Amino acid sequence: MERDLRQRLLTVAEDLFARRGYTETRVREITSRAGCNLAAVNYHFGGKRNLYLAVIEERWVPRALRIREEFVRNLHRSPSGPEGVVEALFRAFFQSPFTERESWRHRRLLAQELAQPTEALEIMLSRGLRPLLETIRESLRDRLPPRVSERRLRLTVFSLLGQTLYFHLARPMIQNFLGEPPPEDELLRHVKNFALYGLKGLTG
Repeated sequence: MERDLRQRLLTVAEDLFARRGYTETRVREITSRAGCNLAAVNYHFGGKRNLYLAVIEERWVPRALRIREEFVRNLHRSPSGPEGVVEALFRAFFQSPFTERESWRHRRLLAQELAQPTEALEIMLSRGLRPLLETIRESLRDRLPPRVSERRLRLTVFSLLGQTLYFHLARPMIQNFLGEPPPEDELLRHVKNFALYGLKGLTG
């Protein structure tokens, strides 16, 4: 029963923190929606700050690591060469193992931290994002000529991730602009071809 309440507090808090950010979220609203009293937050987490950090550590970080796992899994069945990295990254986001609500919370929490950073941002970067970025970097390094500098390689990782994320998040705008929902395979071909032109610039 106590464990159920703790998980319920995490779920409600994650939703409100994602919607409003840490500063604007009130503990009373969290407990009201969770159906408990204020003492429950102090009992399970020791206050609002620790509740927020628990949301990041127990909900956000595991999802970020799951995305990395999906990327690695997709990489093993993608084409060899740089295009395989692009395809694996695309599928890790577009064929997400999360619900729409989970994905929304995940994106919003990161957006809130980037807009108004707290100590949670360092947790996100070091424990969630960096493992993914380093795995992408290692995968690309194995598929690009040695003459590509480490600095250019790292910037390329962000270019690939940024393009993938934008197409993932902007699907409603893309549909509106095209006049119809684009098939996932069409988006994959476009993202992959566009990225490969950029990667040729590194090796040309």
